[in-house]
Amino acid sequence: MAKLVRLLNEQEYPLPEEREFKIGRGSDSNICVLEEGVSRTHCVITKSSGDSGEYVLTDRSKNGTFVNEKRTGQVYVLRGEDIIGVGTHRFKFSSK
Repeated sequence: MAKLVRLLNEQEYPLPEEREFKIGRGSDSNICVLEEGVSRTHCVITKSSGDSGEYVLTDRSKNGTFVNEKRTGQVYVLRGEDIIGVGTHRFKFSSK
């Protein structure tokens, strides 16, 4: 099962296969990041439909979401060991 791992403390967050996974400061976020510059729904991760089984990150923030220290476009296909940056927080994506 795919997951995110918070680099600060190695906390693991399994990614669901049937619904979206939100990162932001909103109360409905799966990972809540209470930090200035982080949007209520900063980014969303979903599993793509079809046979590929890829996870896709959608940036919904004006301040940007970063993958491997580069600002993403609006949509980014995650690959093993990608590092997602939301504010000052970093999460490692693992597809295993």
